[in-house]
Amino acid sequence: MSGRRFLPKRHIVENRLAQQVKIVIVCEGKKTEPEYFGAYVARHFREPRNIRIIPNAMSKTGVEQLYDIATTSKAKYPNAVVFIVLDNDNKLANRTEKRQLCTVLSKCSSLDKVEPNKVNCVFSNPQFELWAVLHFEYTTAVLNKREIERKTRRYFPEYDPKTNKAIDYDVIVNSPESEKCAIKNAKKLRMYHLRLKQKCFLDCPTTNVDVLVEYMNRVCVHRPC
Repeated sequence: MSGRRFLPKRHIVENRLAQQVKIVIVCEGKKTEPEYFGAYVARHFREPRNIRIIPNAMSKTGVEQLYDIATTSKAKYPNAVVFIVLDNDNKLANRTEKRQLCTVLSKCSSLDKVEPNKVNCVFSNPQFELWAVLHFEYTTAVLNKREIERKTRRYFPEYDPKTNKAIDYDVIVNSPESEKCAIKNAKKLRMYHLRLKQKCFLDCPTTNVDVLVEYMNRVCVHRPC
């Protein structure tokens, strides 16, 4: 009898599916970010299973755990490029959380490019909701949490920071050229900070969600129009 070991059929299937994953998105939040990306992937791409979204990945131990889950995901999905998605949400006001955030950002790729061999960081200041707002307007105003939530409610009437933090993706889809507008505004905002020699993750507002969105559109097969 041969000494070869055979994997159970379930493990063979799991390994095959893991090989097909092209992008892993590890989200800090359990609703706003994963539901937005889930809706985006379902609407735009022919093979949603090519993109793995992990929600609510950060516990009370902080953003370092988010990074640890991302590195584990790189091993689990060998052909995937891994992103972590997080925002400030008052982290910079806490000394310990600020230190952890700066440590994680230093380990990740630059906020303006994707590096397949590193963990890539998608960071928004003050909150992820800024990305939704940029579909409709450009602003360099210093926005606190309450102000960005007020702007979000202006464009997404169902949004409520306490009871419904989901962003209705249909509102964005039904806005002509909204995605191109958001990408343009996000890049313009980072250039604004660069001209003033400010660090994007410290100076409000900023986001690089556009980097992830453009990468998904580059590597994944789209649904027929």
